[in-house]
Amino acid sequence: MIRICLAEYTYAAESYDAAMLIALAAEAAGDDAGTSIAARLVATSKTGEKCTAFRECAAPLKAGKDIDYEGVSGPVEFNDAGDPSIATIGVYQYGADNKFNAAKALEYRKGNIAG
Repeated sequence: MIRICLAEYTYAAESYDAAMLIALAAEAAGDDAGTSIAARLVATSKTGEKCTAFRECAAPLKAGKDIDYEGVSGPVEFNDAGDPSIATIGVYQYGADNKFNAAKALEYRKGNIAG
């Protein structure tokens, strides 16, 4: 058995959200081909029924409904071109040792990306 211990969690929430959106887009498309997933990413990220977990999101998809995945990193939404249109950024403070505590952000800011 190989055991991997993570020491750094930078962008872990964003990576999780990316994997969730890929899985949900594949579910929505009924296919795991890259082109099929790409065609459904925008639709699974905005409008529709808000959801935050795979099972919670997959049920409406199976019923033919539109979903709006809300990520653990914050709102996740793509514009019609497939580019991010909403972003969340964490503001961290570095210590005298030039390290930051990734588990403790000073604040999170959310904003729309003009495009």
